[in-house]
Amino acid sequence: MRPALEALMYLAFSAAALPMAWLGVSDVLYYQSHPEMLQSRDSAPVVLAAVWAAEIMKPALGLAAVLAFYLLITGPRAVRYSSAALIIAWVMAFTIAQLFVTSTPFASVARLYWDAVPFVALSILPWLCAGVRLARMNPLQS
Repeated sequence: MRPALEALMYLAFSAAALPMAWLGVSDVLYYQSHPEMLQSRDSAPVVLAAVWAAEIMKPALGLAAVLAFYLLITGPRAVRYSSAALIIAWVMAFTIAQLFVTSTPFASVARLYWDAVPFVALSILPWLCAGVRLARMNPLQS
């Protein structure tokens, strides 16, 4: 049962980050191919897309957080490390966003990367943790 919950936790953390990662990467790719449009970047579509993505993220992030805290308390050491790393990464992503992103101008390339890179990293990190967990797992232990 615990390996299934662990896999579900990794999947939920990745699914929680994917909508914002998709929006960020699509914005970066669009404005790299049309740099002249960056100065006239309108915030309304970005806000509407972010609200839509946040609505999708909430259930996945809630499930991931519950599973991460459960496995942080009851799981083996390697799973506790993975859970702690994922929890800390999400907290740090929002903390860094509050500290640095708000001071970056909206119509800038730096802002595009501040919007994309953290969520891409948050969508990849669970699979890195799962890979490390599988590589370090004892074949005789589940």
